[in-house]
Amino acid sequence: MNRVSNSFVIAAIPRDNAIISFLRFRTVYPKVNDVNVKLPNNQEAFLQSLVASGRFASEADAMAEAVRLLAAQEQLRAELAKGMEQLDSGERLTEEEVFPDILAELAALEERRS
Repeated sequence: MNRVSNSFVIAAIPRDNAIISFLRFRTVYPKVNDVNVKLPNNQEAFLQSLVASGRFASEADAMAEAVRLLAAQEQLRAELAKGMEQLDSGERLTEEEVFPDILAELAALEERRS
């Protein structure tokens, strides 16, 4: 059975008198399995503080986010290793090939921010 978590984000939108809008997100998680993890006291206290502050609904939600971030980090590590292998084998791009695309992406980000 899937697990559903509701979380709320509060965003202040500066308009006439600083109107605040409330956005509600509903996240559906796939079927979960119970896993027992032993943590040092300081890490357990940190998880508990995240739940107490309302950042996460439960310690399990906080741990799921931690595993998701670890998976993303490992994916990045693999992509960096692949890039290093490409450099070592002589596959390279010049700055003239790369920087126009980077500058265009930065300009697009800045435009979306304003």
